[in-house]
Amino acid sequence: MFWKKLADLILKNRLLILALVALSSAFMGYQASKVRITFNGGKVLPVTDSAYIRYMQFKKTFGQDASTMVIGFKSPHIFDKDVLNDWYQIGKSLQQIQGVKAVISVANIYNLEKDTTRHRFALKPLIDHTLSTQQDVDSFKKVIASLPFYKGLIMSEDGQSTLMAITFDDKIINTSKRVPIINTILNDGKQFEQKHSIAIHYSGLPLIRTVAGDLMKREFSLFLGLSLLITTVILLLVFRSGYPVVFPIIVVLLGVTWGLGILVLMHYEITILTGIISALMVIIGVPNCIFILNKYYHEFAITGNKMQALNTVI
Repeated sequence: MFWKKLADLILKNRLLILALVALSSAFMGYQASKVRITFNGGKVLPVTDSAYIRYMQFKKTFGQDASTMVIGFKSPHIFDKDVLNDWYQIGKSLQQIQGVKAVISVANIYNLEKDTTRHRFALKPLIDHTLSTQQDVDSFKKVIASLPFYKGLIMSEDGQSTLMAITFDDKIINTSKRVPIINTILNDGKQFEQKHSIAIHYSGLPLIRTVAGDLMKREFSLFLGLSLLITTVILLLVFRSGYPVVFPIIVVLLGVTWGLGILVLMHYEITILTGIISALMVIIGVPNCIFILNKYYHEFAITGNKMQALNTVI
């Protein structure tokens, strides 16, 4: 009797309920429009997983620098005048970007000098301008060779490879403000590659997380669109009519909207895991709509009464 009374209540107040659903969905749609892709990398593994435990042990032993990106290249022409000067210009221009704390490379390094006047040591850049002649570059190369601290860090042991370390400001590293900085670095690297025919390699958590974020954003839209397309085709094949296709799609889209709205209200972001929620809601919601529609058509064929069929279905 309870379920029959509930069904009667829903049918008697169907217009009010539909209006409330529409208003609530509009609110949830507004909240869903504010959903954001995570910029700090979502946690995928549970804390009890063996790989996660080993990762935490590694961090405890060696630490983690999640705010540094490195770019580098391998070439016997590191100390050619044009190559070194362009490498210096890249480092200098990146240092002037708001959000970049420091840039260290073979062309942007410091020497520790003794300040006898103030009785302390002072850090001074080895070069503070582009070098005009190849002789200046050769002299600079000898100075670097005399500083063993940088051997194996900025330069490889064989002198054929070098890297540039770019440290981001902690305040912007996990925000969308890091994306244009990453794009600037990639564009500068691309121009360097084209000019000198030297391949640039990139690494570091800021880059990896940015690439992963872009991938999640694209795949979120891709999987949602594909799931809707596939279920629409299945509905057309099953019912061969417009209404049984349109309304289940509306229902699952409202479900997706509510899901994303709740995600925002609970202060969550789209991660590699939460990004599949929308597609799953479509895949799970459409079969339930099909079951309900089939039941309605079955009951309507028996009784010939729409309200009675709806009452039974509810």
